[in-house]
Amino acid sequence: MKNQVSFDSYRDALLFLKEMGAGKVKRQTDSDNFLWELDSGQLTKEQLEIIAEANGTKFLWKDSETGLSWLLRDCGRYEIDSLNKSGHGGYNDWRAPTLRELKSLACTTKNTFGLFAKESAGGRLNGNYVSCTKHWQEAVWWNFNTGKSAKEEYSDGKIKWGSEGDFAGFEDSVHHNYATLILVRGDVIENLSDWASKLREWAEEDGVLDFPSTQENMEKLEDLTLFFSTTIPKQVSMLRNLKRLTCYALSGFEKVIFSIPSLEELKLLRPNGKQPAFDEIPPTISNLTSLLSLDAGGIHLNKVHESIGDLRKLKHLDLNVADAIPDSITNLHELRTLRLSGIRSLPHSIGDLKSLEKLSVFGRFERIPNSIENLTQLQELTIRSGQLSELPEGLFKLGNLHTLTIYEATIEIFPNALLKMPLLKTLDLCDTPIYKLPEDIANMKSLERLNLRETRISELPRSLVNLDNLRLLYLSNTKIQSLPEWLKDMKSLSKIRAKGIKVPPALKDKIVYLY
Repeated sequence: MKNQVSFDSYRDALLFLKEMGAGKVKRQTDSDNFLWELDSGQLTKEQLEIIAEANGTKFLWKDSETGLSWLLRDCGRYEIDSLNKSGHGGYNDWRAPTLRELKSLACTTKNTFGLFAKESAGGRLNGNYVSCTKHWQEAVWWNFNTGKSAKEEYSDGKIKWGSEGDFAGFEDSVHHNYATLILVRGDVIENLSDWASKLREWAEEDGVLDFPSTQENMEKLEDLTLFFSTTIPKQVSMLRNLKRLTCYALSGFEKVIFSIPSLEELKLLRPNGKQPAFDEIPPTISNLTSLLSLDAGGIHLNKVHESIGDLRKLKHLDLNVADAIPDSITNLHELRTLRLSGIRSLPHSIGDLKSLEKLSVFGRFERIPNSIENLTQLQELTIRSGQLSELPEGLFKLGNLHTLTIYEATIEIFPNALLKMPLLKTLDLCDTPIYKLPEDIANMKSLERLNLRETRISELPRSLVNLDNLRLLYLSNTKIQSLPEWLKDMKSLSKIRAKGIKVPPALKDKIVYLY
């Protein structure tokens, strides 16, 4: 048996002969090519690898799942014709892949090489790989490091793209500055069920570039982000492993979104420049029994159905709702983070959410229920309301609270009860009419960040120097005329924001931000 490798030119064949140090070169019968050949004999491992690389078998890999054969090495545009002419790897029908074919190499989880690619493809698919698919006159490529697609508009002198399923035609030697071209041959073996076929058609028509092309990967899909989609087919509910979904709140979407029981995270986005087409959280939300996080803070809801209380596993909730929050929210005993915007009142039963660690409330409410004292696990509290004139006594009993932020409240006098919260690390009283700090603020030994921006404070108490842990001090747009020189004696203070305030020379060594 002879070892043979075909070359386009006599020169290339001679160079290979020199590299091998054995064999002979002759013209190939009935062809313009030249043939290097060597009678059967003992070859070294290095020589066998040289032969495998030259004849194309070293980088040749057949995907048994799709039936496609791949040449997994970097290729240039001029190589396609020459490789086919020489019968590289034993074939003469190499071509650039479509996006669908390229994505058939992808996997939804990392392989042992740390790539989002099939295990059998090894570690060779590292980085960006270009396809010849057309989407709105934009080129598309796939990145196996991230498992995501990207796109870029091409100008003259680069790839001219054919329609879906056709292949790229080149105008010059540049196919992409950041992507690699690999070649493929053969026909795809299609084993798609009806629902998977419809989903793939929708994804291609709607420009959902990251959507899998094979049914196996569809069934494994866990993340789906629809930033540009205006439609969402009912077959999405067939994605039984889908855990995380981000999409716009558009008409008809709610019928699909709230029928995916596997969802663990749902984020609803406001359409660009538009009001959302659906403005209620419907009763069907109770279908999402696995939901851990619901983020609808970006859309203005008129109503949230009481069925939200059935989401017993929910840990994170963000709502922007004009109507009252349903009392059933207190059934969410696993809730750790709650963010409410646009509200006019807080339910008294808010204190029943005893697992809460972070609470943010924004709106036009006049009071905070004293039952807040029952939130013994609360660590961060943010309040923003121009109607709030006082803080409830129960707030000052929150022993684990380390961050308190109060925006735009009408509170004028610094609440002395705050001095009894020695574990507080961040105190933010921005845009409130508070005009004086007590001398006893020195008792707040844990304080690291103090924000008095846009308050009516006109001077700082000297006792502030005893706050050994204070690092950040925000004083911009207050009534203070000049920073006191004794601030230089504060041990930890490193950043001061002081727009509109005179900075004395003694503080030049401090990092001072004049905004």
